[in-house]
Amino acid sequence: MPTLRGWLVAATGVAVLLCGVGFGALAVQQLGFALVALLGIALLVVRRGRFSLAATRTVTPRRARPSQAVEIELAISNRGRGAAPLLLLEDHLPPGLSGSGRFALQGIEAGGDRTASIPLRPARRGRYAIGPLEISVVDPFGLARVTRRAVDTDDL
Repeated sequence: MPTLRGWLVAATGVAVLLCGVGFGALAVQQLGFALVALLGIALLVVRRGRFSLAATRTVTPRRARPSQAVEIELAISNRGRGAAPLLLLEDHLPPGLSGSGRFALQGIEAGGDRTASIPLRPARRGRYAIGPLEISVVDPFGLARVTRRAVDTDDL
């Protein structure tokens, strides 16, 4: 799916292409076509990439007192034959937990692994549902993005 930046590049490309046709300037037409083609290539990179991502989440400790430090460790692995581009990870956290579950990973080579941890502190007693974890694959120019759910919820 194109991002907002992707839609703007496509609209600019179409406008430049039409201006080139209207003024009879072949170089301007080529520039407009190149902008539209760039979006198409970005979509192919994120949809047809030869990467296969798997993720696991570990919550330590599973039971905690209020204000006790809790750590969520995410392990992301690429079992595909190609490198994965920029990854945006978002682990949905309930309002009672202090911390942020959004961050980016630079990408993972074929057969590679990455780990990341999120420190949290529960504000009060209760059962907290952590997740689901969503992984978004973004092309290098930020024109296209594909999001999928990687891990369901875990309880704290």
